[in-house]
Amino acid sequence: PPSHYTEFTTGEKSDNNYGMYLAETVQVTKPYGDARGWYLDSKLDYSPDSVNAINKAFQVSAFNVGPFASRPADMAAVGLTKSYYSKDLRDVTRSYGLEAAPYTLAVTASYAARLIPGVYLISGLTYTKNPVFTPIHSDALLLQESLNFLF
Repeated sequence: PPSHYTEFTTGEKSDNNYGMYLAETVQVTKPYGDARGWYLDSKLDYSPDSVNAINKAFQVSAFNVGPFASRPADMAAVGLTKSYYSKDLRDVTRSYGLEAAPYTLAVTASYAARLIPGVYLISGLTYTKNPVFTPIHSDALLLQESLNFLF
């Protein structure tokens, strides 16, 4: 059976929802002849704005596996993501007297340091314009720290 989604502008149920994306990752340098080096990554997303709160997005990033010869298992990255909020949803939100952001934009820099095999400390700093849909909110600067165990 199909999944049913509520149309933002009419409130009616619809099973006409889909999504498309195009993605590519390419290694652009191989300083050691293996997987270490710089990569470029990009992605485009699209779905109908009648039933999806975020219906368009693009992302570009560059990351380096083994950024230092002495740290071959670490990874450094920088990226930009812009996600567009549905025009239909923003129109409905405006009808309630609320102003909604047209998009959210985030720029992130991060570093994953392998402490021991299977244990990584990941640090990230993200600047976000329009961090919430509504009400319009000032920009945000987030510092993230995580300790990951892989087994």
